Amino acid sequence: MINKSPPKTNKFNNYSKLFTYPLFGAVVLLLGLGNSVSSAGEALTSNTIKANYSQVGYFQPLDNSVKNESLKSGTFLVAKPGLRGGNFEKAVILLVQHQEEGSWGVIINQPTVIPISRALPSIEVLQEFSDPLFFGGPVSQNEMVILIRSSHEIAGAQNLFGDLYISGDVETLNPVLQTVTSRTVFRAYAGSANWAPGQLQAEVDSGNWWVVNADVRDIFDKLPSNIWSDMAGVTEQQRWVKAPADEGFKLVTYSH
Repeated sequence: MINKSPPKTNKFNNYSKLFTYPLFGAVVLLLGLGNSVSSAGEALTSNTIKANYSQVGYFQPLDNSVKNESLKSGTFLVAKPGLRGGNFEKAVILLVQHQEEGSWGVIINQPTVIPISRALPSIEVLQEFSDPLFFGGPVSQNEMVILIRSSHEIAGAQNLFGDLYISGDVETLNPVLQTVTSRTVFRAYAGSANWAPGQLQAEVDSGNWWVVNADVRDIFDKLPSNIWSDMAGVTEQQRWVKAPADEGFKLVTYSH
């Protein structure tokens, strides 16, 4: 991963406020949660119920072209079990943009202990919401990305696929939140995950990520602590086959 801003030439350049809304001061330091939003996310995750995933069987890796979907906007990057340490262990990332100029997305399964109302105290409509601010990635953590589920077009937001919209302008939430109180309508993320040209494809080819089609229900309807284990279970199951008898048996166990 690289510490650089999302590529300048992207589909969101038409929105002047996109990805420039500042978070509330040093909100993490004010809450005594350490030096980054990431540490807050780890603190919350450790206090949530995690789904257990365990499989035993014969393992024979398939070709990457069979396992993975093509890298494109609207796919999930699911960290493989071997990707250890840092912000991306057991991460599920919604890929927002994948172009020659680079790629970027947001981690969808790392909530922090910071309420969105505390992070953005000046946004009155958010003060009744207890939803957490999510850690979106290590780049530009003072900027916000908002995912919204809506059956109709949202002014100032870009449609990614189906009923999923993305924006960096908090004001787009005002009309959405006037009539609803469900947390399944939006998620707010501080920061993003970015790759230089060719870097993400190299990471996929090296076996760091599964690439699967994104489903809006994984973002809004599941407990964040269950997203990775549920998705890793599905994708790993596709890779379990019985090895031919003349190759012998290879017993592999994954427990997460």
